[in-house]
Amino acid sequence: MIHLLSAQADQRWFKIWFSQWEKYVSDDIKFYLFVGNDWDYVYNQGKKLKYPFEPSLENLPKENLEKIWYDSDLGSDFISQNPAHSFRYDIMFDEIVNDIDDDDTIIFCDGDAFPTSNLDNNFFEQNDFIMLNGSDIVNFFVTKVSKWKDVLSNELNWTANYGENPSDKFTKLGIFEDNNPTQENIFNYKWTKIKLTKKITEMGIPNSEFYVNDYIGGIWEDKIFHHMGGYQNQVHNIKWFLNNL
Repeated sequence: MIHLLSAQADQRWFKIWFSQWEKYVSDDIKFYLFVGNDWDYVYNQGKKLKYPFEPSLENLPKENLEKIWYDSDLGSDFISQNPAHSFRYDIMFDEIVNDIDDDDTIIFCDGDAFPTSNLDNNFFEQNDFIMLNGSDIVNFFVTKVSKWKDVLSNELNWTANYGENPSDKFTKLGIFEDNNPTQENIFNYKWTKIKLTKKITEMGIPNSEFYVNDYIGGIWEDKIFHHMGGYQNQVHNIKWFLNNL
């Protein structure tokens, strides 16, 4: 069984995100969502924007959606003190951990990241952890439930210390060892780091889809697409991705 936990600012990616995961994963999969639009406040220096999207259950595969949380349940004050979206993963995992098996696979994944080809058991069994090389660990992270429990036992989790990025806490896992040979991987976890093989600017995407020109998003080894800016534009057209991926 695969448990996929995702924190998504709004519903704009729902249709393609769910369809791609259900299309390309052969194992049984359950979805857990944290949805909201309070990130407007966090990412625009306190200036509340009029946002064209509101949280919606439209296009959700209700038979596979196990649970959904909302930012509105937390409040903007709490969120503004925890700007890294990954803290939501800690809330979600804490609530489901007693109902899932240690041998199950767990995926922490952004709403604009999804497969573009089949992901079989060989993909999920590669190593202790799987991530997108060159991308932040919180964007796409795969492991076993038992292994994540081991991480938590070492006093590591997704909630960043104030003023820091969640990745700062995970340097102890050795995720930056390729860039910093002196980094000590003190827990001896084994990593699979999927390589970026096609930049998003090489995919023929219209310029209207970009909010900056120096994207580092794209497709990793013809397996995983990650936009890496899919919630940054106030108005965002997803039709190109629905028709071309």
